[in-house]
Amino acid sequence: MDATASVSGSFVYSPPAGTVPPGGTDTLSVTFTPTDTSDYATATDSVTLTVNKATSTTVISSVNPYPAHIGQQVTVGFSVSGPGVPPTGTVTVTASTGQTCNGILSAGAGSCMVTFTATGSPKLTASYSGDGNFNSSKSATITEVVEQ
Repeated sequence: MDATASVSGSFVYSPPAGTVPPGGTDTLSVTFTPTDTSDYATATDSVTLTVNKATSTTVISSVNPYPAHIGQQVTVGFSVSGPGVPPTGTVTVTASTGQTCNGILSAGAGSCMVTFTATGSPKLTASYSGDGNFNSSKSATITEVVEQ
């Protein structure tokens, strides 16, 4: 907000100026306190603001030696990005063979471990659950090769 007045005084914003409101509905208000309180009254005004959640992008990568082996724990990395602050929350990695693992985002990135029980070429996808600022998103699929 950018309030002005025809008399001298000070403005106090809530939330403070420069604050990025989270997704959802928020109330922005300003209180003007005039320097001359004997001739002018303090005034407050507010407005309701609807902030849409931003789009997020999820990326998945396998960080294990290639190829994986049956019974080997495979580290799967992921990152989630979007405008402004880094997304927070959890990511679930799902393999086409039924294995899953969950990881918590730290500064927009994280990892989890998957153990494969059969040979083949399982496909892995990362799904971000979303948070107060970002919508959920899903990565493109990557293929892991699992040998004996």
